[in-house]
Amino acid sequence: MTIEDYEFIIEELQKVIGDAKALVAKFEAENADESMPAEYHKVHALYQRAVKSQKAYTHAMLDLVESEPSVLNQLCRES
Repeated sequence: MTIEDYEFIIEELQKVIGDAKALVAKFEAENADESMPAEYHKVHALYQRAVKSQKAYTHAMLDLVESEPSVLNQLCRES
């Protein structure tokens, strides 16, 4: 995978995280977490999986940067 691939996946996961956070907040504001606990837990589990995946992809991207100095040079030139 390239840095661009990692960045794309991380950005898409951030969208999922934001959507899930908003939905969890809406559940809680409307007390749906109590009236629909199974659905609430599914949304919360989705949020947790997205955060975990984003963390893993971020670490993998950093490992790539660390192992290939040319990637770091390319990133520095783009900034």
